[in-house]
Amino acid sequence: MTPDDVVARIDPKEVVELALALGNIDSPTGSEGPAGEFVYSWLERGGFAPRRYALIPERFNVAAWIDGSGGGYSLIFNAHLDTTLRADAVWSARDPRDPLYHSAWVEGDHIYGDGVVNDKGPMAAFLVAAKAIRSSGYPLKGDLIVSAVAGEISREPVEEWQGPAYLSKDLGVRFMVTHGVVADYALVAEGTGFGIVGIEPGKAHFRVTVYTNGPRYYTPYLPRPTGLADAPNAIVRASAAIAAFEGWAYDYQTRNTYRGPMGTIVPKASVNAIRSGYPFNVTSAPQLCSFYVDTRILPGANPMDVRDELRGVLRKVGV
Repeated sequence: MTPDDVVARIDPKEVVELALALGNIDSPTGSEGPAGEFVYSWLERGGFAPRRYALIPERFNVAAWIDGSGGGYSLIFNAHLDTTLRADAVWSARDPRDPLYHSAWVEGDHIYGDGVVNDKGPMAAFLVAAKAIRSSGYPLKGDLIVSAVAGEISREPVEEWQGPAYLSKDLGVRFMVTHGVVADYALVAEGTGFGIVGIEPGKAHFRVTVYTNGPRYYTPYLPRPTGLADAPNAIVRASAAIAAFEGWAYDYQTRNTYRGPMGTIVPKASVNAIRSGYPFNVTSAPQLCSFYVDTRILPGANPMDVRDELRGVLRKVGV
């Protein structure tokens, strides 16, 4: 028995059909349950003994083992069940119900579907590879663990959005690893870049709130002219801060770009949400405006240093 004999057991058609089956289970972050059930049943039918790892029952992780004989390194195949966009994400995408986000199909030699790219196509490849290894009886010294996890795509509890539906890594791979699914190495499947890398950035999220120091002006009494940074409307003031942030963000990614033998990291930062006022009451200028920042950080970096840099941006702008 050789590795080539194992590879010969892999049917590309099975990989495509499994990717399509998974891709047509709509499982945006927070609603991974049906996709988890599918993977669990598929592994059972393939002769595995899968296990569930769940902080809450409806959002569980799945793992199954091929036991090694001992004396070798163990490896985890890891991919995630959740997909990018919920159909009700009307303030995130122009058409959140676009089938591209919620289904999968074949046209010619191409498979289409956001969920297939991130991350069910790689998941299908891992599952079929594990099945081929198991069915071949190829002798492994270390264990092989194939896993499918919830909560990879970040949803973080903030303000009134609280509870298990807004958890990600805490009930996903972090929960699974702290409850016994461990190995010496892991292959983590992601479509991003379609390359092999051994290093990834971390992330730090910040809420930046800009205030005015005047009254909540009724629109007919709004004083003008003013600058952006000293405007009596917090949304206008925030626009000055966001413009300065954009300049800082490019400088930040340039200063912190890492290139090494395990890969390249360009740690970017982006304003990805904003909140102020009420659309059903737009007769007065709001006194506060918050914008929400996603910042990628190098391994070993201190997120408090990024916080201090953001505070410096605000001081420079004068808001």
